[in-house]
Amino acid sequence: MFSKSLILLFSVVCSRVIAAPAGSWVPILKHPGKVQENSYIIQLKPEASKSIHLSRLTSPGLTLRYSYDQVFHGYAAQLDSTGLDYVRRSSDVAAVFEDGIITTNAYEAPSKSDGPNPLSRFNPNLDDIRRETTAPVDVYDIGTGIYTAHTAFGGRAYWGATFGGYNNADGNGFSTCLAGIAVGATYGVTTQANIYAVKAMSDSGAAATSDIIAGINWVISSHRYYYTAHILPAMLGALGALTLALGLVSAAPTSPGECKPLSSLSFAHRPNVTSGLSTRVIFNGLTRPRGLRLDSLSNLLVIDRGVGVVALSYRNDSTCVGWEKRTVVENRNLNHGIEIGPSGGNNQYLYASTSESVFRWEYDPSSVAVVGNPVTIASNMSNSDHTTRTLILQPQSGNTSQYIIVTRGSESNLDEGAAEISSGRSQIRRFALNSSLPSGAGWAWEQGELLGWGLRNAVGIALSPDGEDLWEVENSSDNVFWRGVDVHQENPSEELNRIRLSNISSTPDAQRFYGYPWCYTAWDSSALTASSFTFSTGSQFSIRNPPETPDDAWCSADQNNIKPVLSMQSHSAPLDIVFYNAPSEGSEGYDTARMYAVNTEWSGDAFVSFHGSWNRDPPTGESSAVLMEAT
Repeated sequence: MFSKSLILLFSVVCSRVIAAPAGSWVPILKHPGKVQENSYIIQLKPEASKSIHLSRLTSPGLTLRYSYDQVFHGYAAQLDSTGLDYVRRSSDVAAVFEDGIITTNAYEAPSKSDGPNPLSRFNPNLDDIRRETTAPVDVYDIGTGIYTAHTAFGGRAYWGATFGGYNNADGNGFSTCLAGIAVGATYGVTTQANIYAVKAMSDSGAAATSDIIAGINWVISSHRYYYTAHILPAMLGALGALTLALGLVSAAPTSPGECKPLSSLSFAHRPNVTSGLSTRVIFNGLTRPRGLRLDSLSNLLVIDRGVGVVALSYRNDSTCVGWEKRTVVENRNLNHGIEIGPSGGNNQYLYASTSESVFRWEYDPSSVAVVGNPVTIASNMSNSDHTTRTLILQPQSGNTSQYIIVTRGSESNLDEGAAEISSGRSQIRRFALNSSLPSGAGWAWEQGELLGWGLRNAVGIALSPDGEDLWEVENSSDNVFWRGVDVHQENPSEELNRIRLSNISSTPDAQRFYGYPWCYTAWDSSALTASSFTFSTGSQFSIRNPPETPDDAWCSADQNNIKPVLSMQSHSAPLDIVFYNAPSEGSEGYDTARMYAVNTEWSGDAFVSFHGSWNRDPPTGESSAVLMEAT
């Protein structure tokens, strides 16, 4: 049987709590036993913005412990009385739980030297379970940890994550015992599966509810494949630990994948290109392709929204001359950001992002497959709007990368809250990739180094060829008014911004501000002859109505607001920027590369892609590209 504490945990995870009536205080749902002092689990309403809610919670007694996005919409925090009062009064909140201490029905487990041999202690019926798990599975044990070096696991046991500040070891033994039931070579239900230790319990078998939920959240967000959960009731009932077995739909990319002959593909509407360039379709039928990167063997990696990461590899054989598609990572929440870089070994690191987290996988380009489970690099960056998180490594060459740079857009079209750095929105930050990376949820967004703020929606970023500057293309606001005048048809402009990195760590925050949500860049005022909106292209204006501040003069002052390097047509929606590095004669692969290279005179220049927009009549083009000198 489950302990009462575990039953309560499931009620927290699975609850659909009816919120208190408007204007009343949300009651605190008590835990029938010991609790973590001043620690609470907060379930937010589905429509509530977590980032806005937390930005308003400014109590000095607040310590955010976990942000939950997979299990339910909420977080866990240490709260003083002021913070707790705010939470209970907030219209964002559906429920408040005490952070109870969960205890298992523990027993005296065998020592590590005895080996995982728990079947002698009880006689569960494993026949049905065995039939369910004949396919390859990854098993996650949320408990006291696993003695991963035990010979019974044959090298198939790994340490996944630790929550609660415990050591990365099983000092009790019963989770190791449970692992033996699941995957042990002698007693395992499946003797080929991998098992991952997620330690969220003390060695005495006690845990904070918030730590257990964090473990479940990590398992769901980290598992790289779409999965079905296999319930192991005999094990759970006997040992009182949480085990999640995940049956893989695909343990490796499908081989051979889907190959479409180039001769069978054509444009529905062929784009117009400048002289000397040509275009062709190499693959179609993707769901919603977004970010692109090439690995070290020229496989094209694509974020396909609703699917995950897919790879396109060129084939030229008797069965197909074209590009073969394979699925590398199945995670439907990956939505835009992708990056690939050195791992320090023969393989590479693959990075991809959801709206909440940045993940990293070890990646083998020769097999076009990830190796093992992902590591979470950064988290706690959800927005209700502008959900893409663009990624770029710094530096982009060599054997290691010191940082990963991540963008985060605004909460809405005109997000007043983004005027505060503490909101975390409309910002670009970078995160260290060294040994200081925290385990589990990785860096919290606010722990990243601030590179720039007041950047409404930085979908495209690129490092300059010399690595000294970060260039950003800005999607500016829609439906803008200036002093009551509708100026949105041709204003504001989209922007190309330059972030100088050489002294960024010593630059005051105020000198990293790029204007949003107050200051905008004019594009074309020629049609507004009946108003006093006569700003020239590139001039700064404020959307505040006098006497509100900041005003036009404040926005125009260099000490207040960093102006764009270049203004671009309003509502053209730039989505990416890439500096072109032409192949050099005599370099490795030059003969092949020059077959596909564009004009070498463009080397060092930047290509920018544009989406086009609805917020203009007539709209700008759906897709176009421009070449700019941005050095």
